Amino acid sequence: MSYLLIMTYAEVESEWQKQALPPLENLLTPAEEAELALLKAENRRESRKTGRKLLRLLLLRNGQNAPADLEILTRNEQGQGVRPRVSCQNVPVPGCFSLTHSDTHVAAGWIKETKFRLGLDFVNLTNLGTNQLDWAFAEPEKKLVKESQNPVLTAGTIWAFKEATYKAANDNVEGFNPQQIVLEQTLSESWTATYRGKHLANAGTWSLHEMQDAILAEVQLASDSF
Repeated sequence: MSYLLIMTYAEVESEWQKQALPPLENLLTPAEEAELALLKAENRRESRKTGRKLLRLLLLRNGQNAPADLEILTRNEQGQGVRPRVSCQNVPVPGCFSLTHSDTHVAAGWIKETKFRLGLDFVNLTNLGTNQLDWAFAEPEKKLVKESQNPVLTAGTIWAFKEATYKAANDNVEGFNPQQIVLEQTLSESWTATYRGKHLANAGTWSLHEMQDAILAEVQLASDSF
């Protein structure tokens, strides 16, 4: 079973207050505070705080313990970014989590079953040029953009699915290389991908959520696909 929550920054704050929750700073563990302190840009730090609020709200809505009992970490011991690791009173919460941010929205996802992995990624379509991402696209992907009736949307979709596929597929050991992920559109106009030479058509689903000026890519993959 999977859960997805998409909100604007203002909606997250409103829901947080509606639940009568204390300031996030009162709930953060020392490890969370240390992670956030690594972000020197205030806007990035604040957006990550909002993401932690949203993920706590998602878990609260779906039967997990109070937000005060949770810890959300997104870096490993070497300081590298990894998919969110969530624990409740020092006990890992099972499943796979994903967080993503845009200028206006935040999204949090959770798949409870350990046999699946989840990846989410926002792309803001405002000021996105059709050739801006050529360096990251394979020739078939460039052809899809060129032949599309909405090339900006298609380019943004391919990039978002690349990021989301990476988040779902990687084992937190290799960096993101968009050229290792090639998106394909089927005759039914659904999407699939090849990751590091392995075709994933039968391994998961690629879903797109459209908002004003932005899109959210959601990728779910079977854990035994790799």
